[in-house]
Amino acid sequence: MKTILSLIFVALLGGLAAACAPASLAPTVRLTSTPSAAPAAAPTLPAVRVPSEDLSLIAATGRPQFLNSFAHWCTTCTRNRPIVNGLAQRYGDRIDFIDMDIDKPETEAPRQRFNMAQRSQYALIDPQGNIVQRWFGLLDEAQVAAYLDQYLAGG
Repeated sequence: MKTILSLIFVALLGGLAAACAPASLAPTVRLTSTPSAAPAAAPTLPAVRVPSEDLSLIAATGRPQFLNSFAHWCTTCTRNRPIVNGLAQRYGDRIDFIDMDIDKPETEAPRQRFNMAQRSQYALIDPQGNIVQRWFGLLDEAQVAAYLDQYLAGG
């Protein structure tokens, strides 16, 4: 205990001595060069495909769509989020991924339209707005990916 108190005392004395030292003893910083040009712009990163919450996209883009009815407080939805994001990365150039948060009133109409009243429900709709496949609960990424591959291949 005495050792700790001694160390604290020495540190305090050192700080007090530095604070009371005359300005002439303070270190001086000199710039040896000035910047000659503006810093280089940050590199442009490729766009990351993530699910959208833009409900106006539903059945309006002319592409198949993966609908995700979720809630932020839902543990199953939270566990599925990396899977949905991974699918969006993989298929986002051919399928629109749209999130519908069940806690937002504006999602009620589209969720009712596709009979997705609850959380942790997923649907693939064709470009005409018809449901072609549904998933519920925990997603099996390999199974969903296999279905999406088959669907996109025309089968």
